Amino acid sequence: MSRLRTYYPTLHFLDSQQYRVISGGITIDSSKIKVNEDGEKILKAGSLVVKDTESGLYRPLESPTDDSFEFKVNETFIIVETVYGDYGNALSGAYDMARIKEDYLPAKIPEEAKKAMPFILFV
Repeated sequence: MSRLRTYYPTLHFLDSQQYRVISGGITIDSSKIKVNEDGEKILKAGSLVVKDTESGLYRPLESPTDDSFEFKVNETFIIVETVYGDYGNALSGAYDMARIKEDYLPAKIPEEAKKAMPFILFV
């Protein structure tokens, strides 16, 4: 792995300046983040994360058809900033109340996940 890193800017997926972020943030399990083509573990801002029942940490949704998740209220969030998990578990802010432009997110959000985030309005 080279010492150079590509930084991904935060996408403008918020539709309003009024939002609420989880106080203290959430810890994302870096072992669950897939390695990209450059050999780095990167989870882009706007990605969906859910709480892993085994570890208690949060993990990303692998694909819209991934059925290994149980979407629960207060355990399903959208992360605020891009997370770099190359050096261990990562801390991130997470939206629990916001207006979000769905087309600007890095991946499609399943309907079950939307139901688990009642204070996030997708437009």
